[in-house]
Amino acid sequence: MSDSTSTAPSDSHRRHVNRKARARFQLASVILLLCANFALLFFLSMSEPDGRPVVGVLFGGAISSALLLGAIWNRQDWARYVLVILLVLLAGYFGFRMLMALNDPERAGTPAVRLVGLGIAGFLGAGAWLIFSRRLRYLTTPPGSGG
Repeated sequence: MSDSTSTAPSDSHRRHVNRKARARFQLASVILLLCANFALLFFLSMSEPDGRPVVGVLFGGAISSALLLGAIWNRQDWARYVLVILLVLLAGYFGFRMLMALNDPERAGTPAVRLVGLGIAGFLGAGAWLIFSRRLRYLTTPPGSGG
């Protein structure tokens, strides 16, 4: 008699586990990108004389992003869309601040303005990654719905 309960995992099960691991790796990469981005903008805002309001925006954005990334990790599809909207709003806020800095002739050519541009690109890059990555879309599909 053959025991059918002790068979090796099927190929579809291995593909599912591998796909989920890749999706979690990509989500961890997005987390690292956002952490580096928030840290860069935090240190830049601390060096500015009028950087106090920016620190509050960064703190709120970092807490919101962390909570939304946790929801994405737990397969909440709506959290991915809300996080993309939050990242676009943060990029818009820092873009407006950068435009204000570019209007000031003293600060227009400073490296800080270029680094703020890098921070804006980081927010938009993380948002694009969340939108276009098939693996991250797979991660947020509810179990039992083909995901």
